[in-house]
Amino acid sequence: MHTDVTADRDTAPGEFVISGLDAGYATHAASEGEPLRLLSAGLFLERVLSPENVSAGQPIFFADGRFTTDVSGTIVGTAYEDAETSGEFARVIVRLGDF
Repeated sequence: MHTDVTADRDTAPGEFVISGLDAGYATHAASEGEPLRLLSAGLFLERVLSPENVSAGQPIFFADGRFTTDVSGTIVGTAYEDAETSGEFARVIVRLGDF
């Protein structure tokens, strides 16, 4: 079982932004230890994301179907939409260590 979230490619190579409701789903599922399948918009690419927790600088690991070894990454930033949010992030930026 996994939660699908869609990521948009950011301007930096190998960096993805998960925004809006998907960011909330991602952070909630990750905090529960549920695997996430990260889908990059417009590309045939799937990565399974299983972070221990979600915070800036926290290492995360992607099992990539195109490679036999895991690809490491780091959550490089999070942002709340506003002070009224119920603990869900408006944006989560994920940078792959090897893309």
